Amino acid sequence: DLGSNGLMKHKRAKRIRRYFRFYRISFGIRPPYRVAMDGDFIQAALEGRIMLRDQLPKLLQEDTVPCVTRCVLHDLRKRGNMYRGATMIAEKSYMLRCEHPGVLSPLKCIERLIQGGNPHGFLVGAQNIELRRTIRATPGVPLLFVRGSVPIVEAPSEAEEKAALDAKMQRSLQEAVAFEKQQKKLAREKRRREREQAEKEARLTNGSVQQLRAMQPGDAAAASTSSSSNGGLSKKQKALLNKKKKPKAPNPLSVKKRKKPKQQDILQLSKEERAKLKAARAAELAKKKRKERRKRKLQERKQKQLQEQQQQQQQSDDEDDQDDQEAARVKRRRTNDN
Repeated sequence: DLGSNGLMKHKRAKRIRRYFRFYRISFGIRPPYRVAMDGDFIQAALEGRIMLRDQLPKLLQEDTVPCVTRCVLHDLRKRGNMYRGATMIAEKSYMLRCEHPGVLSPLKCIERLIQGGNPHGFLVGAQNIELRRTIRATPGVPLLFVRGSVPIVEAPSEAEEKAALDAKMQRSLQEAVAFEKQQKKLAREKRRREREQAEKEARLTNGSVQQLRAMQPGDAAAASTSSSSNGGLSKKQKALLNKKKKPKAPNPLSVKKRKKPKQQDILQLSKEERAKLKAARAAELAKKKRKERRKRKLQERKQKQLQEQQQQQQQSDDEDDQDDQEAARVKRRRTNDN
């Protein structure tokens, strides 16, 4: 009855969406879909009164371009008047350029079209049993055929599911290799910095020795005495070497908070000290404002991301609810008809 037919169409549309989601994620096949058809597929659609140009977009739920190759058109023309209608449909379809020299059979021509893992993302409409067997063994090629008066989209084969799993493992392996390369690069950068630091220390040490040689004997003795107490370097050189090793600021958890000066103490300060105190307060206030501004921006960004996620989730829930409502509506109609 009408209700059962509506429910079957709904389930079939949902199943086809799932198939092409798999092909899109695993093999990058995206609309508009180009369907490369053989002559038998066109003839079967004509006998089943299927208008390919109108019904293929409804079946696949996306823009669709029916295509044929010159070899398929040549084969249809050779078959005579029985395939006259199929020949006319093929002539009005989009013509694909054959990459091979000469004219081949439709089977060989379509095999050449999808070889190398279907790089152009074709769908294939085939009634030929041998061609369908070849397509099932080639991962990443969606297969269509006609059964009676209904076009059918075949489910992904085991070879395609295995290829998709291998591709996922290959991506994981590539990510691991990229991470290992990044770690090696960081290690090389660290060794390079250490080598430059050692060369800099050596240059400073050589410079101090040459400076001692250029001095007078008395000055050299005094300088050597002062530098020997500093480990062979002057105070200025030692401070320059140890500059990077010192922390930029003390640990705020181990330092007591600075006490604010009282009003009486402020009045006792000189004019310059008051100006310094005022500048320090202004700098501290500006730092606090910058910190609050960064914190506010971060909160706004997080809130925006959360809103986008909620909108996407709401949209997905709405689509699921619509599907459920449609299924329930079809079920009620079928119950009423019974």
